[in-house]
Amino acid sequence: MTIPRYSRTSDWPRLVADAVNALENKVKALLGATAYTVETITFTPIAEPASPVEGMTYMDSTSHKLRTYNGTTWQDHW
Repeated sequence: MTIPRYSRTSDWPRLVADAVNALENKVKALLGATAYTVETITFTPIAEPASPVEGMTYMDSTSHKLRTYNGTTWQDHW
């Protein structure tokens, strides 16, 4: 699944939902009527991105916190 970089950052939830739905439909097609729902997303810890854009989210490898860029600064989720 690839989210285009040029898409509006405020539109990212719809893009992710569309990609997940498309993937689910492919799984259903492969498995028939039986499909499995995964209710988690796993982030691999990385260093702070060098060129963030508003809405970008990552798992910080130093603090082990999920962080989102608000357009000015990184905000911890807890």
